[in-house]
Amino acid sequence: MGAEFLAMILIMVYVGAVAVLFLFVVMMLDIDFVELRQGFADYLPLGGLLAFILTVELIVLGASWHVSAKAEGLRQAPISGDTDNLRAISEVLYTDYAFFIEAAGLVLLVAMIGAIVLTNFHKKGIKRQNISAQVARKAEDGVELVDVKPGQGL
Repeated sequence: MGAEFLAMILIMVYVGAVAVLFLFVVMMLDIDFVELRQGFADYLPLGGLLAFILTVELIVLGASWHVSAKAEGLRQAPISGDTDNLRAISEVLYTDYAFFIEAAGLVLLVAMIGAIVLTNFHKKGIKRQNISAQVARKAEDGVELVDVKPGQGL
């Protein structure tokens, strides 16, 4: 029935959901966006140049695909009929598109490291957990027994 493809898609969807969860965590942090936007105008020409280069590359890639002599044959019969879906998808992904899979993995790794760096930023005035102090704590340090007489209160 081709359920192998469904299993792969479910895995990809759940990995995407975890990535969105990282984004929500970063968005819920108290980040000073005014400070982040101060250098935006300085990098605008470089960002515009990179966006233009990427757009030109995508146009060249799309045009070369439509002009290629093999393109029509690949669109009609990309794989042989005697292999199952999962094997065919994995052969195409890890042979023809191996570089792109590795590049996507590298981009996701950098994004994950960036999210971790953003969440581990220590600001002054915010209480953080100190595990060694919690483990070394004794009951005498945290509990104070007060003998309250009836009718007086604290």
